[in-house]
Amino acid sequence: MPSQTQITKGTTAPVILLCGGKNSGKSTLARFLINLMLSSCEEVYHLECDIGQTEFTPSGFVSLTHVNTPTVGPPFTHQKTPDRCCYYGHLSPGDDPDRYVRTVKYVHQGYKGDAPLIVNTMGWTQGMGLHLLMDTIHLVHPSHILQLKGRKSAQDLPELSPEYLHTQPGWTYANIQVETNKEGDDTVPVNPELVYLQVGNDMPRHTWFTASEFRSMALMATLSSLQPAHGVLPLHALTPRVVQWSTVAVHVCNADVPPSQIMYVLNAGVVALCQADDKELSRLRQGALPDGPVVLQDTPICQAFGIGVVRGIDMERKLFYILTSVEEDRLLRVNVLLCGALSVPTPLMLQQNVEGPVPYVTSDFSPDGDIFGATPLRIRKNLQRERRQTGGTVGIGFVSANHQELRT
Repeated sequence: MPSQTQITKGTTAPVILLCGGKNSGKSTLARFLINLMLSSCEEVYHLECDIGQTEFTPSGFVSLTHVNTPTVGPPFTHQKTPDRCCYYGHLSPGDDPDRYVRTVKYVHQGYKGDAPLIVNTMGWTQGMGLHLLMDTIHLVHPSHILQLKGRKSAQDLPELSPEYLHTQPGWTYANIQVETNKEGDDTVPVNPELVYLQVGNDMPRHTWFTASEFRSMALMATLSSLQPAHGVLPLHALTPRVVQWSTVAVHVCNADVPPSQIMYVLNAGVVALCQADDKELSRLRQGALPDGPVVLQDTPICQAFGIGVVRGIDMERKLFYILTSVEEDRLLRVNVLLCGALSVPTPLMLQQNVEGPVPYVTSDFSPDGDIFGATPLRIRKNLQRERRQTGGTVGIGFVSANHQELRT
């Protein structure tokens, strides 16, 4: 554990990475460390790499958040606006591991090293999950790694010894003993202090919320900022922002949707409001609907300002009506709408005081009925490819086509 003298002003700020299996207590420990460090310094940064169980944002985001007040309670009690944020759009990095690594790298580049950094990783500790953890370790260069070991040994990571860290391949990086720094002319050893913590969980299972319930509550907490100071209004009673089709590009992150069908997906959906540079938009441009928005062929790696709910689409006037609490100055910079795994929580859809059928809600659907095409097509981007053997790598593994080899 870093001592108090290591986190005082004027010294190198520690970068503490937490890893371990599911339900091992990584998020709880992260909150404890944040509060502990705030007793000795004015601010702490938190890098969220667990897209399925995020701390300060709705799920699906990789984020870097500046924290200067104590963090108490579960995630839905302290949703914040991150300093740097990117929408991945899935609940698991296994759906597109290459883009996950690029997303973590992009968000981490926003960290300037002027305050302690807590890095929370996912609980996927086997196979591809282990490879992605190795990539995360060598992207963030932790000064300390805290490995939590639970009672269920099947979910535990292998012991992250120095030898293991120097030989275990990642998904993108094969030889991970060292990595060039930002200037590209020197090498930075990956040689963190390793701390092993044995943890247990005696809490009765029935008292826990499920992962899905935590995600839903975090999303509802974020959407609560749409409500007026007094009273609670249903979604259809809130005033939306108007966005012209011609000012934004659109993309669905978690399914293969034909451009002709994309409006059906966006309508009544939760979207990330993002800003991509012109070069990225030109590279990913798939085409444009007739008199419609530009459709992207892949998810851009870019800054996300927040989320919104597409309350309606005016096909004649070519407008989106979006409910969002994103500030006006940031909203003017939005040029991409990304739709992913997030959806409007069921209670918000059902609790609308309208006459007649509730919009977008039906009880007539039956999986055994005559309705076809109800399941979206998914693009597989996690096909494993054989790794070529490299010096310093032991065993057989798999890497992506953009495989990078780090050398001294």
